[in-house]
Amino acid sequence: MSRSKGCVKSLLGGCFSVLVFFVFLGIGFSFISKYVFDLLSIESNNITEEVTTGDASGKEFYSVSYQWDHPEGFFQSSSYRLTFHIPKHEVDNAMKFLTRISRMTYDEIGVDETVYYYDSIQFYCEYWRIVYGKIIDNNSRYINPIRRRLNEIMDNNNMTSGDKVNFLISFVQNIDYKIPEVPLGVMPPISTLKAQYADCDSKALLLYLLLEGLSVPCVIFYSPYYQHAMLGLDYTGLTDRKVYGGDYYYFLETTYPGWEIGQLPPEMKNTDLWYVLDLKNI
Repeated sequence: MSRSKGCVKSLLGGCFSVLVFFVFLGIGFSFISKYVFDLLSIESNNITEEVTTGDASGKEFYSVSYQWDHPEGFFQSSSYRLTFHIPKHEVDNAMKFLTRISRMTYDEIGVDETVYYYDSIQFYCEYWRIVYGKIIDNNSRYINPIRRRLNEIMDNNNMTSGDKVNFLISFVQNIDYKIPEVPLGVMPPISTLKAQYADCDSKALLLYLLLEGLSVPCVIFYSPYYQHAMLGLDYTGLTDRKVYGGDYYYFLETTYPGWEIGQLPPEMKNTDLWYVLDLKNI
């Protein structure tokens, strides 16, 4: 069985595009290894933040900036800028881990081919559930300081819990869509931040870890039929959802901006064709 995937590859592909509108303003955010933060200024409807780092001696890092827009009136500001200083060794280690698991046999991954011999869909679901879970476990240590700092920024700007969720969603949705040429076709979350692009499941994994910092339960929705992957959130008051373990998980399209929690593209509306991948307890 092939292990290829990606938004236009054999298993996890075919991502959906929408139009978005843009405006400007700025949030600056920098990050590296040890973290000492200095807030320089906050002005009405114009938030400028600068972050300095402690003990960066002998460390190589990537400096990457993101600027994106959010519809007017969502919360204080409508345009944001984040700058990350990402330690090179963290990206290198994440990619080495990805390469290592890409070379594992199905038995080494923990999937018994004989159990799923007559059910290829369940086989692939279990394979990707374990792979995604391993990537999440490996990258948590790299994303933890980032999400703690993002939480500080959001708290400093008096965002509600709903504002925080939508802020992180808008950030990840506005990361450029591109299929990564990496082992297994999936980018580790810290590598996505460095590369400034990702495909459907790579972006979903990054948002999974960011929302975990807000204690928002998440799963991955996977559809071999639609050749696509999305994030699932345990959130309230929405419509497009699936029940798993007694909880309701709502669909979130992370590939492009503009999609809200609980919205499915019309051509992907059959929830019976989506499978829940629970990444806990891998």
